[in-house]
Amino acid sequence: AARRSVARQTAPRTIEQLEIRAWGSDVASAFAVCRRHDGGDVVHQSQTWARVGGRWRVVAAHVSTT
Repeated sequence: AARRSVARQTAPRTIEQLEIRAWGSDVASAFAVCRRHDGGDVVHQSQTWARVGGRWRVVAAHVSTT
């Protein structure tokens, strides 16, 4: 909810590739390659999710452009 209340800071983009891997029942990783709608950079994004206290949380993330 807090993120939805903040104005968008990134250009809209389309996911071109998405891979999700489970590492047991409490950890998962997501890797995405996206292209910006304005013809700009390709965006590479990764997130590591872990179940903490019974809730899923992003515990590490990275975004880079090429």
